[in-house]
Amino acid sequence: MIPTPVIIILAVILFVGFFILIFHQLAKKLKTQEQTVREKFKDKLVYRSSAGANFAGQKSKGMAQIRGNGALVLVEDQLYFEMLMPKREIIIPIEKITNVTKVNAFLAKAKGMPLLMVEFLNNEGQADAAAWWVRNVDEWIKSINELRDKRDEKNEN
Repeated sequence: MIPTPVIIILAVILFVGFFILIFHQLAKKLKTQEQTVREKFKDKLVYRSSAGANFAGQKSKGMAQIRGNGALVLVEDQLYFEMLMPKREIIIPIEKITNVTKVNAFLAKAKGMPLLMVEFLNNEGQADAAAWWVRNVDEWIKSINELRDKRDEKNEN
């Protein structure tokens, strides 16, 4: 009979190996997805992109919604997010964005790191918001606000 500590060690090794495999597969899918999303915008200047954006939710969808990882891309006329699983797109035209801020929690979800929160008018013209965990939140905010300013200057002329 195999001693209990050996069984436990083998179980831990299998468990860790399984999660390494899952993590590797997820990273590979996210990289492929980012390339696919970038291809969608090949004719546009991409100001920012993140293959590992973690969607914290959309305010109008409430607390009971699926959150997940995906590709977040900022181009001149929109902020685009494509969630990996389940497939879901969120398209926020720059002219519909009303505010961009850094928050510590969204829809009662927090991870101990700041989120990018984008407030916007949805397709029904109602105030809405969405948030993501991304690297360099301050840079995302700066880029989005620069595009908003550029759009405002264009509208004034």
